Amino acid sequence: MSSVNLIRWGGLAAVLAGLMYIAHAAGDLLVPGPLDGDVFGDYVLEMLWGGAFALLLLTLVSLRAVHGTRYKRLGTLGFFVAFVGYSVMFAKSFAIVATAIVFDFQAVQEAKWVWGMLFLGSGLLSVSGTVLLGVATFRARVLPPWLGVALVLLWPVTIPLAENGPFAVGLIWALLGYALWARTREREPVVSA
Repeated sequence: MSSVNLIRWGGLAAVLAGLMYIAHAAGDLLVPGPLDGDVFGDYVLEMLWGGAFALLLLTLVSLRAVHGTRYKRLGTLGFFVAFVGYSVMFAKSFAIVATAIVFDFQAVQEAKWVWGMLFLGSGLLSVSGTVLLGVATFRARVLPPWLGVALVLLWPVTIPLAENGPFAVGLIWALLGYALWARTREREPVVSA
């Protein structure tokens, strides 16, 4: 796959991840009470959450591709830290749904502390990696500077927004995805007849 296609697919993945975040946030507001696994909607929300992180893995790879060597050490560190954090977040969501399907919801409840520890650890890695990526993106000046600032502020600003935070996260990832996709359109050669 060429780097232009990789960047294009990464942009599309970020837009879809953003839409999944927004759908997750909307569903979270519609499902009454805490997610307790008693309704099918809880698992749909968990799949949306995990699916968004799976798509963001492709977005991280395309960000790395668009910056190439301009990311330097800071960007490389941010990429790997964020990649591990997002991977664990995806694996956690997959494991919760798989455990509920293979065993039952009681097994999910009994391992609640495991899910919490995975969420906390992967959350810290995701936040710190994304902040480092944002700083590296801003310094590299390959993408618009506002994208670097948006990545830096993505989690620190949206976490305190509680139930409204995922709407902002979804919007930011969708905008970042559009910027990646638009960048590939600028680079396409014009074919004349």
